[in-house]
Amino acid sequence: MRSENKTVKPQLLPLEASPSSRLSTIRRFCMSANFMWLNFLCGAVFMLTGHPVAAAVFFLVLISALLFICDDVLATTLPFLLLCISVLVCYDSFSTFIKFIWLAPLPISALLFHFIRYARPITLGDSLWGHVGVSIAVILGGIGAIGLSDYFSGSSLYYIAMLGVGLLGAYVLMKSQIRPRTDYDIREKLITVMIIAGAFACLEVAYLVCRVTFEFSLSAEQFTDYFLRLQSHSEGIAPNALPLIECIMQPSNNLSTFLMIILPVTFYRAVRKNPAYALTSLLFLAGLFFTKSRSGLLLGGVEFVLCIIVFSLLIKRRALKYTFFALGVLILIAGGIIGCRILLDSSASVVGEVRYSLLLRSFEDFKNNPLFGQGIGSRSNADLYPGKTGTILWYHMIVPQVIGSMGVVGIIGYGLQLFFRVRLAVKKLSEYTVVFFMSYVGLLMMSQLNPGEFCPIPYGLIAVLLFIMIENEPDRRANKSQI
Repeated sequence: MRSENKTVKPQLLPLEASPSSRLSTIRRFCMSANFMWLNFLCGAVFMLTGHPVAAAVFFLVLISALLFICDDVLATTLPFLLLCISVLVCYDSFSTFIKFIWLAPLPISALLFHFIRYARPITLGDSLWGHVGVSIAVILGGIGAIGLSDYFSGSSLYYIAMLGVGLLGAYVLMKSQIRPRTDYDIREKLITVMIIAGAFACLEVAYLVCRVTFEFSLSAEQFTDYFLRLQSHSEGIAPNALPLIECIMQPSNNLSTFLMIILPVTFYRAVRKNPAYALTSLLFLAGLFFTKSRSGLLLGGVEFVLCIIVFSLLIKRRALKYTFFALGVLILIAGGIIGCRILLDSSASVVGEVRYSLLLRSFEDFKNNPLFGQGIGSRSNADLYPGKTGTILWYHMIVPQVIGSMGVVGIIGYGLQLFFRVRLAVKKLSEYTVVFFMSYVGLLMMSQLNPGEFCPIPYGLIAVLLFIMIENEPDRRANKSQI
């Protein structure tokens, strides 16, 4: 009996296209730098012409198209970030965007198609249990204290669902698709996406600064007093113009949050790829400064110095490594001393701040219901902060939010999540896990003075993505590029 040697062609997975096919060519273009900068250009046109709502619709349609076309969910990352940054100027615009609810079937059907048609086997990592703990905490939060009408209000149900099982589901689905690929390095691709998004955030900061300068005809002295001093002064600006200027600059905290998430990747690129990227880090730092966000100025400066310290460890030349490390430590110490002196000498007091009042209220809320807190959807603090349509009443600080809204159950749930995230970063320690973890540190820092991670879209989803990338790295003992 004669045996025949048959050439067996490798079978493509259902989600794969032949490398020479037209679909494969389109997919490669959708992940290319040219396509990413084209996204940037489109977003810039909408921004500079003052059409943020049109930008949101454009990027929503683009994301939906990419979900249908591409098997790689990372293709949607940059359009998603550009959409989120574009609409930051649309503060308190629930009534504006609810008119576009008729578009909802498009992204929903695109998501269903993508994760069904391009389905991969489910794989779970160490982040799972943190998401489970948070899901339990937000669902049980407020039991025994919150009224049924508040718990089952639209905004409450949205945040309960999205902060808990929503981000858990996003983790499971994204984890199944975001894996190392043979056609490109997903880590470097995400870093490129983040840098382009950071440049877009800086462009928006510049646009807002120019808008204020020209609309209100600021003189050079007024511009210097308002934008170039650490503590802005408004002498010479008409009193009735100040509320309008503050309204234009209201995206400052959110723009600062994006820039703090993205800032660490510029240090990584400067150390590992090209020292010229250090100029990009300075650009992002300047963007933080010009937002005039107090949180961004304070915490962004601290993060910048921490990045100098952390990423100095990646420098191969020992002399430079120790020099930058020592420089960062000295700046951190000096900055701490100067900051304390400014606070002690300043006549400003935090006692009158709404955040301070909410901080004190969080302890009262905990005391009144220590096991489950007052609940995410509680309206009991409306006397201090009335909130905006479609949102919950933030404490504007993540620790008081957990303590006051969810009590002991919340402390355990969010504590578990933080524990597993830190343990994961240590377990997978490498140059890539450092950069993604430092990006999360930037988000976590801003969450101490702003809603931050309690905004499931985009910040909670960004955190999920960062830790999926960390999970994909080999364990520290097997990693040859460990620090």
